[in-house]
Amino acid sequence: MITRRQILLGGLTASISAGVWAADYPSKLIRAIVPFGLAGGVDVLGRPIAEQLAQALGQPVLMDFKPGAAGMIGAAEFEKAAPDGYTIMMETSTILMVALLRKSKFNPLDWEAVAPYATVAQALLASKHLDIKSIKELVSFGKRNPGKLNYASLGVGSAGHIAALRLQRVTGIEMTHIPYKAAGEVLAALIGGQVDLVFDGASQAIPRYRDGSIRILGIASNARLPQVAEVPTFREQGIDYINSAWFSIVAPKGTPRAITDRISDEVFKIASTSAYQERAAKFGADTMPMRREEFATLRNREAEEIRDIIARENITVEV
Repeated sequence: MITRRQILLGGLTASISAGVWAADYPSKLIRAIVPFGLAGGVDVLGRPIAEQLAQALGQPVLMDFKPGAAGMIGAAEFEKAAPDGYTIMMETSTILMVALLRKSKFNPLDWEAVAPYATVAQALLASKHLDIKSIKELVSFGKRNPGKLNYASLGVGSAGHIAALRLQRVTGIEMTHIPYKAAGEVLAALIGGQVDLVFDGASQAIPRYRDGSIRILGIASNARLPQVAEVPTFREQGIDYINSAWFSIVAPKGTPRAITDRISDEVFKIASTSAYQERAAKFGADTMPMRREEFATLRNREAEEIRDIIARENITVEV
């Protein structure tokens, strides 16, 4: 028969072992799975995080690129990793959304939310052929003409599709969805006036906005972007709408708290530096230093909103 004393001693032993293990961490290379390809947002925003994290921890942090299936190939490999702190993943909010949409065999909310480091605001782009120049005008027109406005995206369940559904939910307007297969086709359709609206990352939109090919009606972030300071946010135009893609680090379920806390602390410090802030700004991104508990709450809240949209809109995605 196991006594209370044995249980207490066993728990104490396990606690001491975990503490010693965490104190020795890391003692070898750390693998950071990147579920997207080279030169993408995770690469350009995550590489300085990996490099400086390696300096802080005293061990190499290897970015291991595993692109494909909208991030699900890398995520599936990460799901199999041991919870020992030597495999982490550079996640984006896209991974969370795609995993929920595709009803994956794994639950991304089981992973340990460690630390976000950057965010890229979505912008609502409008065709120059559309005689609407602000979010207020858009909402007013949309309410008078249900379904007349249309928007393009990269297909059902894509980031642009979900962003538009969120906007419809907040404003009460109805728009028609026109899916495309390639980003180039979406942009060409917007410039040519075949579609009215597109949600896209602000950084991707700025060059076309600068050359006059498109309009930016609003930025879906808390504050204006320095690169296009003349463009107001949705909130400044009376619509409480935030829609940004965040970049973060997650660890496998069960990774010791002492280890995830240490990584979280180091990433928080890196993302808080002026050097990283300047680098992020070059790519139209903002830094996102946040403590792990706050990030976990944000991540869970966003997942619930995505699930609600999936259920309400009856969205199904073929794998």
